[in-house]
Amino acid sequence: MFLDLWVKVLNNGVRYSISHSIINLLSTKDFKDNSIINFIITMFNNAYSFGVPEDIRSVYIHGNVGYRRVYGYVMYIRRYRSVSIHVGVSHIKHDFGNCANYWGWQVLAHEFAHLVGIGGGHYLRHGNVHLNVAKELLLGSLPTEIAIPSTYYLLIDYSLGDCKRGYSSVSRRLVIDELDRLVGDYSINPGYYINCSDRLLSLMNTCSKHMKESRDDFS
Repeated sequence: MFLDLWVKVLNNGVRYSISHSIINLLSTKDFKDNSIINFIITMFNNAYSFGVPEDIRSVYIHGNVGYRRVYGYVMYIRRYRSVSIHVGVSHIKHDFGNCANYWGWQVLAHEFAHLVGIGGGHYLRHGNVHLNVAKELLLGSLPTEIAIPSTYYLLIDYSLGDCKRGYSSVSRRLVIDELDRLVGDYSINPGYYINCSDRLLSLMNTCSKHMKESRDDFS
């Protein structure tokens, strides 16, 4: 029977319980366990400046997504001032291969960003604010060699918003412009990251066809 071991850390009064499978997913050849743990905690600490309540006492980061076929989701339990984030490690590794760690980081930042607003009784929805928070968490918390590919994937995910439920409030043109700037500023090879995942490539092709058909319907 497989046991998913946990790493437990106390930082600034917050108890972190991080699945070892998460640490393994996010690791690179240059950054291993201790560095990854520090990056995760730094990202969560940085989220406070965007409005995540400072009275949170525990953060659990699980390496599974239970019954849902999604890459991640977040829950806040107000009674216990506890955050529980689920990331589909096996799902991400299967779909993204050698680029799985970058997709994993953008999923984590994506879920952290949803916590902005919980002090007011709701999660931050997908939209320009959510995108900007997630992007800043990646760029402000991680080394450039991890942050840039992860941000690229975050923007790619948002660029498919017209084909995904709940993303339609974001301007695709705005996202594409940000992608173009990121690629130009950091000399990213888009083909490498897109071809890392047959699943992503298929989704992009399907979405492109869907948007073309939608335009044709209104032409």
